[in-house]
Amino acid sequence: MRPFDKCPVCGGELVEKEVEKLLKGGVNTAVLKVAAEVCLQCG
Repeated sequence: MRPFDKCPVCGGELVEKEVEKLLKGGVNTAVLKVAAEVCLQCG
């Protein structure tokens, strides 16, 4: 079950995409690829 059927910001359609999340801690940086629901209208 999805948390939202439509985008909570604009009401647009959501699709599942793989996105990159950049994490920084001190001098260290990590890039994680995660699945996320992304709005087709507002991103």
